Amino acid sequence: MILHSSIKFKKLKPRTLFISLLMSALGIVALQAQTLADITHSVESKYRNLKSVSMVFTKEVKSGNFDSKEKGKGKIWLKNSDKFRIDSDREQIISDGKIVWIYSKENKQVTKNRKEKVKNILDFSQHFSDFNSNYKSTLKGKDKILDLPCLILELTPKKENEFITKLFLWVESKTYLIRKIEYSDINDNHISLLFNQISPNAKISDNKFSFQLPQGVELVDLTDIK
Repeated sequence: MILHSSIKFKKLKPRTLFISLLMSALGIVALQAQTLADITHSVESKYRNLKSVSMVFTKEVKSGNFDSKEKGKGKIWLKNSDKFRIDSDREQIISDGKIVWIYSKENKQVTKNRKEKVKNILDFSQHFSDFNSNYKSTLKGKDKILDLPCLILELTPKKENEFITKLFLWVESKTYLIRKIEYSDINDNHISLLFNQISPNAKISDNKFSFQLPQGVELVDLTDIK
C-alpha cells in the first residue's frame, strides 16, 4: 500500500527565496565577525592582564635572497606589557619599556635606541596585547600546534609601509595563549616562532630588562638622533 502524504510544501517565489538566502548569508557573516571579535578581544585581554610570562621558542628564518633556512632557539621574557627580553643564538634584544638594546653577537655590536623609534623588531607589547589597533584581523581556520587545538589569525597592517607586512598567530583555543607566530617583513624575510613552553605569571626580576655592555663590544647610541 502506498501512502500519500497530505502535507503540502509552500513553493517560494524567486524573489522571496533570494531574500531568504541573503539573510541567511548575512547571519553567517555576522556570526563569524562576532566570533573573530571575541577571539581577538580574548587574546588581547589575556596578555594585557598577565603580569609576566616567559616562553621558550624555536625559530626558523627564510631570507628572500637565499633558499636556505636559518634555524635557532631561545627564550622570551615579558613583564607589565612594556618590558621584554629576547635571548637567542645570534642576538639579544632587551627593552625596559623606554630604551631598546639590540646586541648582535656575531658583529660584536650593540645599538641603543628609544623604543618608539625601533621598527625592525617584533614589539611584543604591540603584537600580543594591542594588535587590533594596528592590524586588520581575519580568522583563517583551525590547526594543531604541539597537539593543542589552535585558531589561526591573519593580521594585515592598517598602515602602509610597515616593517611587518603580514602576521599569522596560532592561538590556543582553551587558554588564548599564542603558540606560534609567522610573519613576513619588507625585506621579504619569513620568520617562524614556535613556543614550545609557556609559563604565565612567571617570577621575573626587573634586572632581567637592564642591559650590561659586554667587554670588547661596540656601542652605537642612537637615542639622540631624530
